[in-house]
Amino acid sequence: MLLGQREEVYTTDLGDEIVLLDMNNGAYFGLEGATMALWQELGDGPKHASVILARWRQIYEHPSETLEVLLQEAIAHLRQKDLISVSAYEE
Repeated sequence: MLLGQREEVYTTDLGDEIVLLDMNNGAYFGLEGATMALWQELGDGPKHASVILARWRQIYEHPSETLEVLLQEAIAHLRQKDLISVSAYEE
């Protein structure tokens, strides 16, 4: 699964929180925790979910299963708000 930030979404980093503005509808969103970490991972461009998960396994001291759940929940949250693009990608 290839993930990317939508171009119409602007980001403001407040340190412990990120605020997003969706220019399509004028809605603001606050991100923190795993959802903020995912958004930051996508800041340099689209990435495959497996690459993000591998990186999280290196930098966070949580069981692999916990990181998988956190990543899937973060993806679901950002998809629900239509803030990211998700496309099938074969490795």
